[in-house]
Amino acid sequence: MDIPMRVSRTFKAEIQSLPELVIFLEKVLEEAGTLEEESFDIQLAADEIFINIASYAYGEGEGEVEVAVSIQDDSIMITFTDSGIPFNPLSLPSPDTTLGIDERRIGGLGIHLVRELMDTFTYQRQDTKNILLIEKKRG
Repeated sequence: MDIPMRVSRTFKAEIQSLPELVIFLEKVLEEAGTLEEESFDIQLAADEIFINIASYAYGEGEGEVEVAVSIQDDSIMITFTDSGIPFNPLSLPSPDTTLGIDERRIGGLGIHLVRELMDTFTYQRQDTKNILLIEKKRG
């Protein structure tokens, strides 16, 4: 790929929009010639983030999330931007995966998975927006 690519799309922040997100990302990653293993990791991380936003960002209200994909020769970055409740997922402690399933706290495994799969995972609150960025190095 010689020319960097950037595409974005806005989705309703609801679980029912997940299939649309999956199709969008599959198409973009395929067009960019992303390796199957990298694509799988990116899709899984993106699904986790989107589900969290859809489930918690707007409480009982409705909202949207913009998903922007930037692809360069050496990396793929996906930025999730929403106007929901301020929440920094990086402030959560990593779950103790050495504990048995009955001993663990509920929740936190999705964010842990994103941390493990991605090379970069950042959060910032800018004005009234939550901005999450994940990045996967290529190759």
